[in-house]
Amino acid sequence: MSRADFRFAWRDRHVVRPGCAEDYEAIVAMLRALASDVAAPMTPKVDVASLRRHGPDGDRRFDMLVASRQDGPLDGLCLYGWTFSGWRGAAGLFVADLYVAPTARGIRLGRGLLAAAIAREAENGAAFIKLDVDHQNIGAIGFYEKLGFHVHHGERVMILEADLLPALADE
Repeated sequence: MSRADFRFAWRDRHVVRPGCAEDYEAIVAMLRALASDVAAPMTPKVDVASLRRHGPDGDRRFDMLVASRQDGPLDGLCLYGWTFSGWRGAAGLFVADLYVAPTARGIRLGRGLLAAAIAREAENGAAFIKLDVDHQNIGAIGFYEKLGFHVHHGERVMILEADLLPALADE
């Protein structure tokens, strides 16, 4: 089975499959809903053009899986890419965004999306999953802890935004 034909049945209710161009508007809406759910301090800049440019149909900077009931609207999203851990000596998945619509919460669909991502990438050597979670999002932290994720106390996420990148070259 090719990566594009990947299908993962979840609890006889949902199918998890690769996101495609027809899903991009719904994916943008889910990412904006995620930001709203966590009261993010910035509005997501994602749009259909950026998904097309950087996603599976473009330069492949990330991949995505979506979940829906048979012929229904999208209920969930897992947007991920690859990372490498020198400490582990292994490649793994970095989940950038995991979202489940409020109407589909409580049926373990988030778990299904993560399981599907690992199942899809296992033959490519995915040895772990890494993700960030807002420290105030107690519900998400509890969800991830129930799955076996743990807070890595030796790490702190730091980001240098695009407008400051030129400063790296300054002496």
